[in-house]
Amino acid sequence: MTLRARIAAAAGLAVALAVIAAALAVYLGVRGQLRGEVDDSLRRRAETVVQFFDRGPQRPGFSEGPPAIPPPRSEPFGGPEGVQLLLPGGRMLGRPGASARFPVDERAREIAAAGSGTYLTDIDEDYFVHLRVLTQGIPGGGAVQVARPLDEVDRQLERILVVLAFVGAGGIALGAGLGALVARTALAPIDRFTRRTEQLATDPDPSVRMEVEGGEELERLARSFNATLDALE
Repeated sequence: MTLRARIAAAAGLAVALAVIAAALAVYLGVRGQLRGEVDDSLRRRAETVVQFFDRGPQRPGFSEGPPAIPPPRSEPFGGPEGVQLLLPGGRMLGRPGASARFPVDERAREIAAAGSGTYLTDIDEDYFVHLRVLTQGIPGGGAVQVARPLDEVDRQLERILVVLAFVGAGGIALGAGLGALVARTALAPIDRFTRRTEQLATDPDPSVRMEVEGGEELERLARSFNATLDALE
């Protein structure tokens, strides 16, 4: 590989890495923002349910049957939340008339048994949509689980990823072109110096001297070459 090709490749690689890093930072930032909004909504909803059960002497008892869970509120990025309760023993209580329940893992059962703690996770199974689930302990025992589908967030992220892929590809192509241009500009003085030395080698004339120009390195090389010509003369 020639020196020009190596310089062009290095410059293009540097630009490509910068473009990829910027695209990744944008994607992760947007993803964190969108999922953060979902998480905040789940925390607010879970806190509402926990406060409903934490009323001191009027605290509803789980032994009295399925309690009246406060109705969900419609929110952006996925619609209303799904709510279900976990008894300290691990039994689930869903909203009356709910068509489906989301699965419960071991950590959620531990929080229900302790009646304290918070746990956020994703659920994505063949028979479920992609869900974001928050499990929050209820003082005195049990836990509330609030879930929201992430379908809308996923679609937004897919669109952003496609845009970033096109922008990244264009940036990499532009970086390759700029790398070739930089290599050509940077090596132009060396090309002139090489052509001049080739002319002197073809038609030796010790009285001819090289022009001292092109930057510090090329000037030192020209002076050294001229010193050689002085010795030959």
